[in-house]
Amino acid sequence: MNNKELTIKALKNFRKAYYELLVMCDTEEGENIINSDVSIDNYPFDRSFNELNIIEWVDSITEATNWVLSNENIKII
Repeated sequence: MNNKELTIKALKNFRKAYYELLVMCDTEEGENIINSDVSIDNYPFDRSFNELNIIEWVDSITEATNWVLSNENIKII
């Protein structure tokens, strides 16, 4: 694949992932994760989308969420 094809493929994958995230937000569990303090506290509202490190943000949410879900006494609110 050339760079143009790779770029288009990456954009389509990004669109698909965004859409899947929107669908998950319509579920109670997905909404709880996205609207959790962990997610909000780690989202850099003071930076533009171009400055946002999506990988770092997603990693911080998934790591914290996995930790919370593995502890029975703690729930994501």
